[in-house]
Amino acid sequence: MSPGQKDSLRLGGGLELKTHFGSFYPPNISPDPIDEIAAWSAADFADALMGGVSPRGEHLYPAFPYTSYGRMSIKDVQDLFAFLLTAPPVSGRAPPHTLSFPFSIRRLHGRVHKGQ
Repeated sequence: MSPGQKDSLRLGGGLELKTHFGSFYPPNISPDPIDEIAAWSAADFADALMGGVSPRGEHLYPAFPYTSYGRMSIKDVQDLFAFLLTAPPVSGRAPPHTLSFPFSIRRLHGRVHKGQ
């Protein structure tokens, strides 16, 4: 859900999640072609969901608990991706996370991205 948005089923992200580690801002997972997953391939989505690495090579842990999804079947991942692409697009990116040290260093988390 996005801040100020009345429809909780729109997937624009950005609603602050305050934790002891800092603040996390869920990403836009709507099929917006500029700001989020509509530009991803199914393989990009699977890398993020199961390996914790975005298409830009960013490590998504601890903001995204990819280990909880790591044992999903490839078919389930494909189906989830196809479903997300049917949601209404929401433009805009979520703000960057604001984490305290050492949680702000995320390079050591997640699988190494194919581009690194």
